[in-house]
Amino acid sequence: MVVVLIPHHRLLAELAEAEPYQEAYTALSEQVTSLLARNHLAEEEAEQLRQFNAEILGHHNPAQRISYVDRIRRELAETRQVSSEKNHLLYRPPLLLNVADDGGSDLS
Repeated sequence: MVVVLIPHHRLLAELAEAEPYQEAYTALSEQVTSLLARNHLAEEEAEQLRQFNAEILGHHNPAQRISYVDRIRRELAETRQVSSEKNHLLYRPPLLLNVADDGGSDLS
C-alpha cells in the first residue's frame, strides 16, 4: 500500500481555488429553482386562460365574444412567450467560469 502525503498548505490552497466553483454552483442552482417556479406559474396561468377561452365560447353576443376571445388569445400568446423565454434560460448550457492561469506555479 502506497501512502501519498500532500502538504497541508497545498490542500488549503486547492480548497480555496474550489470555493468560487461551489459559490457559482449554488447561485446557478438557486436560479434554476426560481425559473422552475416561474415556469410552473406561467403554465398555470396559460391553463386558466384556456379555461376562460372555453367559457367565453358560451357568450351569445358576437361582438362581446370576439373582443373577449381576441384579448384572451393575446394574453395566452404573451404567457407562452414568457414561458418559452424562461424555458430557454432553464435549459441552456451552464456558463463556464474563466479562471486566470497563474503560470502553472506549484504551491508545494
